[in-house]
Amino acid sequence: TVDSMPPKALPSCGFAILGTKKGELPLKVEKRAKGKRVTVISNVAGEASKLVRALQSMLGVGGTARHAGAGVWTVEVQGDQTLRVTQAALDFGCLQGISSTALEEARSSLQPNKNPDGVFVVARTAATKFLAQTNAG
Repeated sequence: TVDSMPPKALPSCGFAILGTKKGELPLKVEKRAKGKRVTVISNVAGEASKLVRALQSMLGVGGTARHAGAGVWTVEVQGDQTLRVTQAALDFGCLQGISSTALEEARSSLQPNKNPDGVFVVARTAATKFLAQTNAG
């Protein structure tokens, strides 16, 4: 969880993913009933529904936002989407309070030599399109 301190200012996309107390990316994968996996993004400030809609359209999966209290939301996305969500968050520029080592670790995990299949990559055009729509209206 994050301190009750509000984020500095929300990015132009309308939401921010706040780092954990240790400055790490607040992503984890949970196993649900019937073996279903869910990627959970904690500490989302601002309009979490915008993040859900963007991830649903970019990743082609279902998702939901749950209020976690004190203006902070938890976003859930179907399946193990950790790498794809990390890439999308970096593209949106919505990460706040993440340590430089955690950011570098996230970027290095996205390198093609770490994951040769390349399936997890989010098209930059999808992120760019979303940000353009957000800034326009």
